Formats: sequence, C-alpha cells, structure tokens
Amino acid sequence: MTRARWFGMRLAALGVAVAAFACQTPETGDILEVQATGTVQGRVYFDANANRREDATDPSVPDIPVQLSVRGSREPVATQISNAQGQYQFVDLPVGSYWIDVDSTVLGDTLFVLDADTARVDVRPGATPTKGVGLSLAKVSIAEARTLPAGKKVTIEGFALNSRTVFGDSTVHLSDGPNAIRTINVFRAGIQQGDSVRLTGRTGTFMGQPVLDGVTTQILATTGTPQPTVVSTASAANAVGGTRDANHVQVRDAVVVDTVTVQTGDRIVRVNDGSGVLEVVFDEAITFNLPWLLPDSVPARLTGVLVPTGTGAWQMKPRSQADIVR
Repeated sequence: MTRARWFGMRLAALGVAVAAFACQTPETGDILEVQATGTVQGRVYFDANANRREDATDPSVPDIPVQLSVRGSREPVATQISNAQGQYQFVDLPVGSYWIDVDSTVLGDTLFVLDADTARVDVRPGATPTKGVGLSLAKVSIAEARTLPAGKKVTIEGFALNSRTVFGDSTVHLSDGPNAIRTINVFRAGIQQGDSVRLTGRTGTFMGQPVLDGVTTQILATTGTPQPTVVSTASAANAVGGTRDANHVQVRDAVVVDTVTVQTGDRIVRVNDGSGVLEVVFDEAITFNLPWLLPDSVPARLTGVLVPTGTGAWQMKPRSQADIVR
C-alpha cells in the first residue's frame, strides 16, 4: 500500500473528503485539496421557568427560523426552520467557528433570544455539536414594568411583601426596595412573605395603577423583605405622590380617629399623625387582635402595603398582627 493511499483512507475515516489533482499518485509539488465537514443541531425551546438554561421541561418551539453565520460576520449563510419538535439541523458544514441566532423579526416585541445559548459553536470533522436556542420573555425591572403599556408579557424579580393567600384574593405585592407592583391572579399558592421570587405575567391596570396579571411564579430563595419606608399618614394616603404604590410603608404615633366595619367584613380604621387622615384596612381574611383600637388610642407604629382606592387615594393594609405595634 502506498503512503498516499494510506493517507487517504485515514482522512476518509475522519469524515474528510480528499481530492487529488494532476495525478493519481502524488509526486513532489502536487497539491491535495482537503475539505472537512461537520453538523450542528439543536432544539429551539421556551425558557418557561426563566432560569436562562435549557431544561427537559421547557417546551419546544416550532417554525422558528434559525440562522447560521460564520464567526466574524453576522450575515447568515444558512437558515433552517425548527420542526414540530423544535429541532433544527445544519449539515455538511465546512470546519470552522459559527454563530447560531434567530431571525428576531418573527419574535415580535414580547420574546427575545437568550444570548447565553446563541453564541459561538465550533464545527470539527465528523462531529455533531448540539446547541440549544432559548427564547425567553423580556425580563424588566419593576420600575420598567410599571411604565409598559397593557398586554406586554414580561418577567420581573423581587421580594414578596405578602403571602399569596394572606388577603384571600391571590394578590402578591412585589418589591425590589424603592419600587413595587401589585401582581394579581397569581397561580402558585406557595409564595410566602419574604420570598425572593421571579414572576411572569401580562401588564395591565387595576384601580388606576399598574399591575401584572395572570402570573406564574418561581421561588428563588427566602431572604426576608426589605425595611418599610417611614412616612406620615398624609404621605401614605397618597402613596408619596404615587411613587410608593403597592409598596410597604410605616406610620408612627398616629391617633385613631374612628373605626367602621364595611359590608365586605373588613374593618377600616382612620388614623392621623397630624399631617392628614389615612385609612387602614384590616382585611377580614386575616385574624387581628384589635380590642384596643378605639378612638384616641395611639399605636406606636402601623406597617402595611399600600393599595389604591381608584379615586386617587391609597389605603394601608397590614399583613398580620406583627404589623401593629402599640
């Protein structure tokens, strides 16, 4: 067996095509052209739990144009459409480095491509690297979520200011410290006050204020809620000019003006520290010990989340007996 034939057989075993030019048996000065190819494949998936990586439970996404670009250029050299199982495949690729991406024009303004998964992929002779292409909802800050128009589906993160069940209405107030937003129709019952959570839902409006509706959740950790902001009763009644909507605040040394039980069974206590009247709502779904809460009594401090009335004012809602200190 000649050296040239042995060399050709070895290259063929590695998936390399060999073409000899000028003669069958290379002599000195003859040129061999070597072309090596490989394959890239993967799955387009939706990052359902927003953890920014591919999980077996993440659903596949069909009919997505997956683009292949040579490294150093963002111009696609090939495009494959993901099939019913979300799978795509590029075959017979020359050895080299490529970028995998998605034609973002098909994603609208709700989805985006996870950059961590759509980066460089190296093609080697006879190899088949697998590259997941992740699609995710836009992750925004709470402040950004409050400014978005209704109907945008987004993901936000923060601290749960109350458990999902405390008010009996599947509402969770989410705060990142300075900002907060009310999330309604929250699907998971396990959220507790102090949990660090990731919530996904659709922007909307309730009682004139921004909310996130139809919310799915992922609990990240239990870390405790940030400290409330100490404000006057007048500032609490207007949510500090609306900037503390849905957040938790604390008033101190406010005198009880009067109390009333409304038709829903909630008890409303009006308090005033001299700056103006604030309504404090004791939700009937929560057990409170309130025999002392009579006119002219003075709790040392009252803490709660601020909820809008829809008339330009806000009420405070304590979350448990621990929010009331005499």
